[in-house]
Amino acid sequence: MNQKGSLKISLLTLLLAVLVLCTLLSACAAIYIVVANPIRTSAPLPATSGPVSTGTFPAASAQTTPEQQQQIPIAPTRPLPTPTFPPQRLAPGQCPYTYVVRPGDTVLGISVQCGLTVQEIARANNLSTTDSLRIGQEIVIPSGSQPATVAPIPLPTKPLPTPSVPGADNTPVSPPTLPTLTLSPMPTQSPLATPLPSPTSPAKEKCTIDAWVSNEEPDPDEELSVFAELLCDNVGVGGAPMQTKWNFEDGAQSCDEGTTDEDGFVSCTLNIGAAKSGYYVRIDITITWQGQAYTATSGFTPK
Repeated sequence: MNQKGSLKISLLTLLLAVLVLCTLLSACAAIYIVVANPIRTSAPLPATSGPVSTGTFPAASAQTTPEQQQQIPIAPTRPLPTPTFPPQRLAPGQCPYTYVVRPGDTVLGISVQCGLTVQEIARANNLSTTDSLRIGQEIVIPSGSQPATVAPIPLPTKPLPTPSVPGADNTPVSPPTLPTLTLSPMPTQSPLATPLPSPTSPAKEKCTIDAWVSNEEPDPDEELSVFAELLCDNVGVGGAPMQTKWNFEDGAQSCDEGTTDEDGFVSCTLNIGAAKSGYYVRIDITITWQGQAYTATSGFTPK
């Protein structure tokens, strides 16, 4: 019986020693795996400047290295083109009352589209046909449609309070006592002499003259007209004679002189066969009114 007990104790002791040995071997193996294979962390992606394209990329594998992440292409961005619009042009018969000058507009072109003469547009805007228009300048079209006006809205009036009338509640009212006036005769006065107005010299009129030609770059042997306008105090002067002098390269000529009409306009026409191509011909215009000569110049260059 003692031998059997000792044998059991020996077996239990041996089994316990084997279990302890196995536990130590397992711990050593785990430490070896950790030391031999350290945990690796993926490096962060480098920062990029500028917008990143949101295009579709091919599906990547479950695990990528930092080198593969840095090789992902980024599509460049392009600026959108700036849209351009063609300049606005007037439609015939649809001219507004005020028109904003666009690139390429001239007084002659606007007058043709609106069915007017050059003189009507020039007179409505205090311009000369030889003046160039500025882009963005507002000019008045005499026959254009007026902007719509809005009628004022009447404001409500506050009712006046009803005045109280004496006696309205059947209360007797005594008549007011009027003071007695005593009239005394007015003294007789001698009539005063009415002073005569002092003579004053009439104010001198302020007159201006403007001149232009029908074509600044005519063809050779063309009939060319020169126009002039005389205004005194901004009113056209009629019956004033005009004289012209056309300074050609080979000598001076003149056209049939006329007189201004009731609006102050006058013109004459001359064949420019004596003009040479590329030579500027100056025209001297003189209008005489009430003994005063008003002068202006215009000209043209034949093609």
